[in-house]
Parts: sequence; structure tokens; C-alpha cells
Amino acid sequence: GLATGAMGGVCFGGFAPALNVAVNDPFGFTRDPSRPLSVGSANMIFASAFAVSAVFLQLGKLRERKRHLSAGWGAIVADYGRDGGRARHYAVGAGAICSVGNFLQFDGGKRAGFAVADLVQAFPVVGTVWGVVLFGDYKGASRRVALLLANVYFFYLLAAVLIGLSAQASD
Repeated sequence: GLATGAMGGVCFGGFAPALNVAVNDPFGFTRDPSRPLSVGSANMIFASAFAVSAVFLQLGKLRERKRHLSAGWGAIVADYGRDGGRARHYAVGAGAICSVGNFLQFDGGKRAGFAVADLVQAFPVVGTVWGVVLFGDYKGASRRVALLLANVYFFYLLAAVLIGLSAQASD
């Protein structure tokens, strides 16, 4: 589980720089540098590739889960639709929130630069805030763990302030 989670983090950590390269082309990969890929086009291509790959990955996971069904993909999808649907509305909401966040990050990247847009995304900080406040993840943790968590927040906020100050200084 830890290796799978780490690979997910690597993928999430790599897609924003890859998009920055696609839009800004700092290495001269495109044949016609006078026609760079717009942020809107990059977002549409990203969203389309994400949707297609997500469908195939999830269908593969469903097939693995439903190996006893030998009738094919249609039976697997139909069985998935009949499995009770517990908490699917939360999953739909999470997908919608992720989509809006993705769009806003791309738009922020266009307006303020991708480094700033990645900073405000703040997966680790936001995730730990949710964990601490809503789920009680660090309840009963040692003082050392609490100190490490406080340092994460402090240095992240310090980085955000320094980037904000550097943007003001360049104006």
C-alpha cells in the first residue's frame, strides 16, 4: 500500500511540471516556437487524457474485483451498477471538486505562473489539516510528531509568504 501511495504522489508531483513544459516549452521541444500550446488547450488535452485513462484503469480494477463474472465487460459494468451505490454521491462530489480545482489551478497557472499555482494547491498541508481537524488523525500523537507537523505548517506558510513577497518585489 505504501509503495502504491508513493507512486501516486510521484505522479501527482510530476504532472504539473510536465504541463508547465507543455505550455511554456522552456527546452524548445516544439517545432514551431511561435505557436505555443495555450493553457486552455493544455487543460482540455489533460482532462481528456485523464478521463480516458481513468475509465480504462477503473474498468480493469472492476474486472479484477469481479473475476467470477465471465460474461464480459457489459456484465461487469451492470453488476457494478447494482451493487447498492453506497456513498456514490460523495464520490461524485469529490470528482466535481477535483475538476473545479484542476480548472482553477490551470487558470491560476496562466495568470500567476505554474510555480505559484502549484504552491497554492498545497496537497500535504490541506490533507493534514483535513486529517487533524475532521478525522482526528494525529490524536494521541507524541510531542515529536506534533512538532514535526507544526514545522510542516510553518515552513509551508513561510514559503508562501516569500513567494508572495518576491512577486511584489518584481512588480
